[in-house]
Amino acid sequence: MVIRLPESGSKIACKYVSNPVLLKIPEIEGNGVKFDVRYMLCVRSVLPLKLYVHKIFWLRFANKSFSMKELDDYATHFTVMNIQTNAH
Repeated sequence: MVIRLPESGSKIACKYVSNPVLLKIPEIEGNGVKFDVRYMLCVRSVLPLKLYVHKIFWLRFANKSFSMKELDDYATHFTVMNIQTNAH
């Protein structure tokens, strides 16, 4: 596995946030779900800095209540559920 890692592209490693801000959703039992907010920005100029911020944004939620018990449960830890498992 280690030998094949360079073949699959760049990697990023970071510390996992084990105490995230959670959103309570009445339909899902537990402490709450992980969520994120996606904004679209366009950098028009760097010097001086000029940005265009799109008026529409997206809220994305995990499908299960947050818990650190099962770290391999995508529905608990991921807010993006269109993950390709067999991407080439």
